[in-house]
Amino acid sequence: MSRVLNPVRPLNSERQSVRSSIAARITVSALLAAGLAACGGGGGGVVNQSAVVAKMKTEAESKDLPQAALECVADVMIKHYSKDDIQAWLDGRKKSGEIKGTKEVEAAATKELEEKCSGKIAQR
Repeated sequence: MSRVLNPVRPLNSERQSVRSSIAARITVSALLAAGLAACGGGGGGVVNQSAVVAKMKTEAESKDLPQAALECVADVMIKHYSKDDIQAWLDGRKKSGEIKGTKEVEAAATKELEEKCSGKIAQR
């Protein structure tokens, strides 16, 4: 017997996938706009996962995410973005949205966030 799918009401697994994808995209955009970047650099502070997570907890776009999601996003940031930019963000010398990567960096970070972090983000 074939099953007719209601396009307005997807199956549970489809709904979860859609929710995860939407949550990941919204969070990726918000976090990138909030100044995602990467490790260490000029301002004298130490850039590591805990420093990035602490800063994200102060940002409106990410403060309510679960700890596991923040840690996952921090790891992706550290891997893909400029050390000098993230340090400037941590030091308050850069504002949200001022940290940008090349198209390739943005694409790679977004892909990794969706693959590795979207499930953790959706758990909130």
